Amino acid sequence: MFYNLPSNDPLYQANNFDWYAKRLIFDLAGNGWNYGSGWIMRRKTVDDIGGFPEDIVTEDVSSSAMAMAEGWKTIYLQEGLQYGLVPETYVAYIKQMTRWHVGESQTATKFGFYHSKEKTKYMKPLQKWVQTAQGLNVHIRTPLTVLNLVFLSLAFLTDMPLVHWKDKEEMRFLLRIDCAIVLLRWLHELHYAILAGYRSTLNETCKAIYLSPYCFMSYVRTFIIPKNLGGKPVTFTPTGSIGNQFRERDPHRRAPRWQRLRHIIADGAWFHLAVVILFLTSVFLRIGRAVSLHVLVPSGTPDWEGFWMRIIQNVAWPSNPWLVSTLACMTPLQYALFPPTTPDREKLLGKRDENGVRYPLETVRGKTKRSKLTLGYVETYTLYMIFVLAMFFVV
Repeated sequence: MFYNLPSNDPLYQANNFDWYAKRLIFDLAGNGWNYGSGWIMRRKTVDDIGGFPEDIVTEDVSSSAMAMAEGWKTIYLQEGLQYGLVPETYVAYIKQMTRWHVGESQTATKFGFYHSKEKTKYMKPLQKWVQTAQGLNVHIRTPLTVLNLVFLSLAFLTDMPLVHWKDKEEMRFLLRIDCAIVLLRWLHELHYAILAGYRSTLNETCKAIYLSPYCFMSYVRTFIIPKNLGGKPVTFTPTGSIGNQFRERDPHRRAPRWQRLRHIIADGAWFHLAVVILFLTSVFLRIGRAVSLHVLVPSGTPDWEGFWMRIIQNVAWPSNPWLVSTLACMTPLQYALFPPTTPDREKLLGKRDENGVRYPLETVRGKTKRSKLTLGYVETYTLYMIFVLAMFFVV
C-alpha cells in the first residue's frame, strides 16, 4: 500500500489488482506470499529454510515458497498494515518491475517449476499447481506478448483481412461469435473487479503489455545471453537510491517536455513508439483502401453496406490486434508528454505523535487523485466494449 501515488496514476503503480485480487486468490489456494513489507515469520521457520536466499533478487517471495516446502503454513492478510512509497521516476519504476519479474522467474527455476519432490517436499498438490502456473506465466507470457506486438504490428501492414467469410450470413455468424468471445472476456474482468475494482482490473492488462519489452530484455540478459556476450543478471538496487534528475512529477522543477520524452524513448520506449506508429499507419492505410474501393451501386447511390463491411473486415473486427496494443504502448509516451504531479512528501504526512513519529494522512493512504475528465485506457476500452455490445445486437 502506498501514500504518494501520483495524480491519475498513469503508470498503474497502485498495484491494487495484486493486493486485492491476485494474492487473495493465491491465499485461498494455500499460497500466502511474503512481499517484503508488513510480514511476520517464526524464528524456527527462518532456521528451517536456512535463512533468506541470496541467489534470488526477490528473496521475500522465494522465502515463502521455501517455507511451504518445509511444511509451514503461510497466510496473506488483505489489510493495509503500513504504507510505503512508489518510485517517483519512470526509470526507477521500470527497474523495480523488472526486478520483481526476474525474481519470480528465478524462484520458479530454482524449484524446478515445483515438480521436483526434493525441492517441494511437503507442498500440497494445490500449492504446487498454483506455483507452477505462476512460474510458467512469468517465463512464457512476457516473451509471447513481445512477439505478438512485433509480428502483429508488422502483419497488420499487409492487405490481409482480419477475417474471411463467403456470404453475409456467415459474416453475421462469425461476427456474433467474436463479439461474444470479447464480451465474455470483459465479463471475466468484471468478475475480478468485484475484488480489485473496475479501473485496477482493466489497468492490469495495459500494465502487462507496456512493461513486457522491459521485462523481456531483463529476462533475456539474465537467463539466455552468456555473461561473456553481454549477459547481466538483474541485481537489487534500492529504489530510493536511483537518481531523479528530471523531476518528472514536480510541477515547478521538472525538465522540459522534449527532454523527458527523449530520455524515456532512449530508455526503451522506442519500442512502444515503433509499435504505435506501425499500428496507426496500418489503420490509416486500411481505411484508405476501404475508401478507395467505395463505389456507387447501379442506382447511383453509394454502396455504404459494402464500405462498412470492408471496415469491419479490415479494421474494426471485435478482436482486432491494434486497439488494446496501441493504447497500452501509448502509456510511456503519454507519461513523458503529460506527467502526473505528486505533492511534496511533507504535505502527505500528519503531525508528529507523542513518540515523534509522523504517519501518512488518512486521505492519501492508497488513494489516487483523479481528474474529473480523462480519456485514458480504461475509458477508451469501456467505450469499445459498448461498441462491441451494440454490434452483437445490431448486426
